[in-house]
Amino acid sequence: MALALINGAWTLYLSVRKLIETHLRSGATIPGENALAHDYLAYVRPPANGYIAYTLSADVGRGNEFVVRVG
Repeated sequence: MALALINGAWTLYLSVRKLIETHLRSGATIPGENALAHDYLAYVRPPANGYIAYTLSADVGRGNEFVVRVG
């Protein structure tokens, strides 16, 4: 899978990510709207977990997070 858009109940973002993780190839992009869940951000932000994550400056405070799978 090269692209996965996450938008919905932000409390489920980490659970959804873990369900699809084995299908994400390196370079896959995963934009998330309202990615406000602390557990999700704690998982995708450390590069050791196989992702590079950036908080988008558009609409600050909405939790728009752009994530790329690198592992």
